[in-house]
Amino acid sequence: MVLLLAFFAQRMMGTPEKQTKEQVYSDLVTQIEQGKVQSVVIAPRDQSIEVTLKESAAASKNERNYTTGYTGEEQANALIAKLEAEKAKI
Repeated sequence: MVLLLAFFAQRMMGTPEKQTKEQVYSDLVTQIEQGKVQSVVIAPRDQSIEVTLKESAAASKNERNYTTGYTGEEQANALIAKLEAEKAKI
């Protein structure tokens, strides 16, 4: 029981790097619309997107790169259109 409580206490406290907000697809869309995205790499096989924010848009170096997901081809095509409109590197 004590070990279980210690485990949960550790998970709740975490380290500062782990307390950053996890980015989701809608965050990415907002960042694209705000011109904060430098580049993305879309991986259709696992439906993931590797994002690199512009240096000026990231709160810290640890928050400049992240990976998020998308749900299918239609969403990927809409994302590509937004990226092209904002002249972000794909």
